Amino acid sequence: MQPTDTNNSLPPFRRYLRAAAALFLALYLAPVFLLRIPSFEHWGGSSFGPALDYGFQIAHQDADIVIFGDSSAAVGLDPLQMSSALGLKVINLPNTGASLHVVSDMNLKRYLANNKPPRLIVFYFTPWNLDYTHEPAGGRIYEGEEMLIRHGSPLQIATFALTHVIDTLEFPFRFYSANPPNAIRTSLRHEHPAPAVAAAMGHADPLSRRPPLTSPCAFPPDLTRTKPSSTARTLIQTYTTPPTDTLFYIAPMPACINVETFTRRNYSEVHAAPPRVLPVLSFKLDFAYTHLLPEAVPDATAKLTEAIRARLALPREPFLQKPLARVP
Repeated sequence: MQPTDTNNSLPPFRRYLRAAAALFLALYLAPVFLLRIPSFEHWGGSSFGPALDYGFQIAHQDADIVIFGDSSAAVGLDPLQMSSALGLKVINLPNTGASLHVVSDMNLKRYLANNKPPRLIVFYFTPWNLDYTHEPAGGRIYEGEEMLIRHGSPLQIATFALTHVIDTLEFPFRFYSANPPNAIRTSLRHEHPAPAVAAAMGHADPLSRRPPLTSPCAFPPDLTRTKPSSTARTLIQTYTTPPTDTLFYIAPMPACINVETFTRRNYSEVHAAPPRVLPVLSFKLDFAYTHLLPEAVPDATAKLTEAIRARLALPREPFLQKPLARVP
């Protein structure tokens, strides 16, 4: 007796539905498997992904100064400029507000596990991200989900999925809406963002083509409301150790009409000075109100360099070692 081919015995319409369901499931799960490919950030088309991925990949760099913050640090600081000015090795571990809500300080922990302790960790944040651990993400967590899938353990991924069911179910759709178009543009321009981020020691500006912020401007109420600094204080307490000092620095703000909301606030809980106010045209036109245009980065970097120099009690000019005299 010949075995029955159950697939061919189904009506054509049901066979079509089964094939369509299998194809949909394969495409739906494909982003998870693609993100686990080590080279994904070189060709995958993620906007901030190559920068965020760099922070998880650093091993045996043994920097003297490590910068950990939100996207204001990734976009607005130049570690190479700081290294040259201080005579010390400086690297940035890039994050965004979206990634911090999901992976928090995972990349900093990974760095410290694979490198010698730095002399100083600089925490560089906007005022509204001082308690990101307890703040709602507001739907902008795609970048954090991407990094969690790439670098999280199965338990961490499963825990997030069970506590963020809707976000998890929506992730593949956000992946397809964002990554493929960027991947095509990157391929056509022959751009390779991941190596560029590594060469810049963590400085990245995927938003470089954004126009400047327009004046007058005003910070939206969600940003100006007073928020605690619980996460910031936890970071200081956790990472201030005998070999490593910490410095908390508030990112500069544009001169919008209600900027006094931030400049008059007391940041003594994190031992930080109020943010500097820069011209509106120094910032990009986007929702964040804190991403500097490229031409404003050198000045912002120089100001942080001064703060680091004071914290470490370094001389005003970096020490320049004289070459050894040749033996006759």
